[in-house]
Amino acid sequence: MAQSDTAAHTGDVGQVALSVIIVTWNCRALALECLAALFAADLPTGTEVIVVDNASADGTAAAVAAGFPSVRLIANQKNAGFAGGNNIGFDVARGQVLLLLNPDAFPAEAGSLMALWQFLAANKDYAAAGPRLLHEDGRHQVGDAGWRPGFTSLAVHALGLSQLLPRQMKGVFLVRPDRLGAGPVPVDWICGACMMVRADAVRQVGGLDAAFFMYAEDVEWGCRMRRAGLRLGYMPQIQVRHLQGGTQTGRAAPTRWLDNLVRLHCSLNGPRTLPLLRPVLAAGFALRALAYGALAVLPGERRGRTQAATMWAFARHAWGLQASSGAAGHP
Repeated sequence: MAQSDTAAHTGDVGQVALSVIIVTWNCRALALECLAALFAADLPTGTEVIVVDNASADGTAAAVAAGFPSVRLIANQKNAGFAGGNNIGFDVARGQVLLLLNPDAFPAEAGSLMALWQFLAANKDYAAAGPRLLHEDGRHQVGDAGWRPGFTSLAVHALGLSQLLPRQMKGVFLVRPDRLGAGPVPVDWICGACMMVRADAVRQVGGLDAAFFMYAEDVEWGCRMRRAGLRLGYMPQIQVRHLQGGTQTGRAAPTRWLDNLVRLHCSLNGPRTLPLLRPVLAAGFALRALAYGALAVLPGERRGRTQAATMWAFARHAWGLQASSGAAGHP
């Protein structure tokens, strides 16, 4: 899709097939790389691209305006967060289908995004669809889709049971997509790093919950869609590369995702299970830390020590979780 193609297809609502919404914050190089990859990809005729910049201090907005003049740029005066930034994009988008795309997400193949759009075009009973997200080395990126954060699904994830029995044991995060068939795999939520959703569905359930400044806003949104009777499909055969955390550098293992999942769990299910859930999560992560630590002594195993340290951090954090954890705020 050339830039001129995008500029030529900016008609009224209903004539725009797809609106791509990219929220940026201090990621100039990544944003330019993402847009270059997007304009080189196969996309439907009648596509508009919207960049919502969250008050970047590194010149992201100016660089986008200079390099991609056909993009509709909205330069916020303050950081509205991922959810708030996308909601601003929703308000101006004219597409029948909307694509939420992170600036650190890139189609693995030229036709990846087109395949997602074609799936929704051919399957009117699905409100949203998402691809398999990959790390740079081609490994599946856990966190690209999953199921409602109930007591069981959170415990299954912490204990790592879904890795052993991905079909039988559904954790809050989908794992081992190769064992789940070609898709669509019915899920309760799809990662906002790359998610296509019908504009009608957004109008029906509303936008992302801006109270979740970062992490789990896509989980909450998907659960809200499911409560409204909408279907979400995970497409493991369609692949997108995601530099997870590419817009954040120099930080310790994040725990806000766990805060917000527990906060969402309590909001959906009530806080009565939290006193039991807390030690289960802590024990599960601790057991995984021990397992990774044991693997670290094997020849050729380079990631075990890092993974063990991360799991220990999660275990310690889980022990002190509260129902109000993950309150809105800047990262």
